Amino acid sequence: MKKLLLAACLLLAASCRGWLNPVPPEAKLVTDYFVGYWWELDIGAFNYNSCFILQEEDDAGLTKHPIFVKESANDEPELFGTWNFYPPNTFYVYEDGEEPPYELEVYEMDGCWSVEWGSMVEVACNCSF
Repeated sequence: MKKLLLAACLLLAASCRGWLNPVPPEAKLVTDYFVGYWWELDIGAFNYNSCFILQEEDDAGLTKHPIFVKESANDEPELFGTWNFYPPNTFYVYEDGEEPPYELEVYEMDGCWSVEWGSMVEVACNCSF
């Protein structure tokens, strides 16, 4: 009986991603409420916490679509790379101009965003610092 219960739980856990996969948001929602704001990722598995922002261009107007990161309130934002947006909710992120890019999909979740890349899914909320 325990094996049957364990198998059912594993099957349910494996299939939940498909059941819970949200509908992609409207592209305008992503560009109006995700781009241009500081978001915080706390990736516990890697003991990594930082904030990031996707901007249309840097303050000097030299870099189109820069991504800046910072790891504390005292840090100056550091250029991480650049991004391109493909509606309705996909970003291609180029770290320091390297190829191939990371492919990210974002979904709005009650004021936060689900950020998915590869097999990882993390939640990004307003930056706390």
